[in-house]
Amino acid sequence: MKVNNVSNKINQKNQSFKGVGSYLVDKMVTAQNAVLGAGVAATFVCQDFLGSEAPRIITGLFRNHDKTGELNYKFASMEACRELLTAPVTMFLPIATFALANKYIGGATKTPVSAIEAFAEKMKTAYESGAGKVADNDTLKKVFYETSWKDALKNSCQKNYEPAKEVIETLTNSMIQLEKADKKSAKEIIKTISGIVSDEVKSNANVKRSFTKIAYVDGLGKKVRTSIGSFIEHMSRFAKDSVNTIGDVKSMPTENFVEKLATFTKKRIGSRVIMNFATMAAAILYVTQVPKIYKSLNKTNPGLIGLVEEKKDVAPVVNKPVDYEAFKIVKDGKAQDSTGNSPSFKGLGVGKLAKYVQKEGRLRKFSNAFEFDGINMSCAGLLSLMGLGILYPRVKNAYDKHDRREILTRDIVTISSLVAGAKALLKSITRIFEKKSGIVMSEKAPNYAKMPKWRKILEHLRPFGGTQVYSNDDIISKYTNIEKYNGGFAGFCRFIKESGGNLAKFFANDKTTQTNMEQMLGKSLKEATNDEIIAAAKNAKNAKAIENIINVFKNSENTFIKKAKSITGVFGFISTFIAIPAFMIFLQKFNEKVTKNAIAKEQAEKKTMEQKFTAVKLTTNLLMPSKEKSYFK
Repeated sequence: MKVNNVSNKINQKNQSFKGVGSYLVDKMVTAQNAVLGAGVAATFVCQDFLGSEAPRIITGLFRNHDKTGELNYKFASMEACRELLTAPVTMFLPIATFALANKYIGGATKTPVSAIEAFAEKMKTAYESGAGKVADNDTLKKVFYETSWKDALKNSCQKNYEPAKEVIETLTNSMIQLEKADKKSAKEIIKTISGIVSDEVKSNANVKRSFTKIAYVDGLGKKVRTSIGSFIEHMSRFAKDSVNTIGDVKSMPTENFVEKLATFTKKRIGSRVIMNFATMAAAILYVTQVPKIYKSLNKTNPGLIGLVEEKKDVAPVVNKPVDYEAFKIVKDGKAQDSTGNSPSFKGLGVGKLAKYVQKEGRLRKFSNAFEFDGINMSCAGLLSLMGLGILYPRVKNAYDKHDRREILTRDIVTISSLVAGAKALLKSITRIFEKKSGIVMSEKAPNYAKMPKWRKILEHLRPFGGTQVYSNDDIISKYTNIEKYNGGFAGFCRFIKESGGNLAKFFANDKTTQTNMEQMLGKSLKEATNDEIIAAAKNAKNAKAIENIINVFKNSENTFIKKAKSITGVFGFISTFIAIPAFMIFLQKFNEKVTKNAIAKEQAEKKTMEQKFTAVKLTTNLLMPSKEKSYFK
């Protein structure tokens, strides 16, 4: 009786603990999803503030508190000025510049060069194929959407794939609805289109590919993969901008249309390239001024308060006067050359720039390296911004050698962690949980299963390229409607195996799938291999059990999706709210400790030197007394 009571109490405690753990995980995932759902810019600002800015500012308040007994408001204000004026403004700068370009140049300026090339070719095809049928601009856009979707789906699926007429009609009509929809309705339409395209790719493409991406061919004949949502937005912007710019196409000869389209394409490509580099230049030029701003607030290094005596007589910072008249002239667009004549801006060479960029070569590669993805900078752009815009100006404007060392220690480690370390760590942790649960949560190289072990590890450690962790949308697309996989249920099982997953562990995550799978195999899942499970999935005799398993995946909140989202979400939460803030506090404390030790060492050396100097002076006075005090006059 007593044994039963003890057993019941233990079970109750275990269940209680399990419930608390599950509750915490749910809250972590909910918090992380809320951050991610705020949008790219808001997500970055939120994560940066919680992970970097807030810990640095709060830690800065207590800088040298053990020496002064007071809060260091000067150091905290410097940290606040430096961090709050850097990341948030830099992130929102592309939003502002591309919004202005969208308004004053054209919507297609927000579209990447490769997409402009692809859509220009489809627009040309649409007009030529519909010559004599294109009654107005609305008809032209409809034919353009049909042509673009057909081509994109073919590029994303098998070579012999041909999209059904009903699918193309549905996608085309949805694109037409999108043009007239408000923001709220537009989101729903994009979601619907993405679902249709995702299922179509799932049924007719390599099962290991991400089903939330679609491919198109650029002007050089190379395939470019982008998210379905981005593809929809790029297509819609190009259609509106090109048709509005070209004008009424009714009764327009094909030669005239092609010529106007070519002119439009060159202008938009040239404008896009200029906007990419102008935005990068503006961001870099802006952040180079931030050190000057916080140095104007504190004339001396606030990190040394309480360690050394403050110097009061500091030479004032002399700023060069601003030529406001010259600024006004440039602002108003009335800049004159040395002869007093206004230069012509018509020959900016936008068309020539587009011509060079459209050719395969160094300029094309250089331009692609700095191409923005929406408002996100490329890897090359981000490294340029951090190196040229942030690190170098901060080092150059350092207060003293102590501040310079702190900047190098703090910022190099921080930049390396944000750019490379965090991604590599996320991939590695995801892989550990993949092995434990059998659930695939990342897109891997096509030949991943045949790679040697050292190569697989390298794929997960690479910060750029290599293995890519699934987003929430990817997870949902992979683990819902699995009967639509290329090859049906057997195709889904093949995807798990070829992506490095374990089918026995995978199906054991849910009681229904485990029971039905063991019924199909005639033995325990623990004893089954991947090949045996795939063979059972192909066996027609197991149709009923397979149907039961498929029904589990009809629910978009099934066990597998919840577990996958929990694993990636919990790590994201820990990274945003715990790991990165703790790391930033450690860096700040480390810098403070090293600076204190350095100052103490300097003061000790100075004191030793003063003592030696005093001793030498006394000895000299004794050996060589002055004439005034001499007794032998």
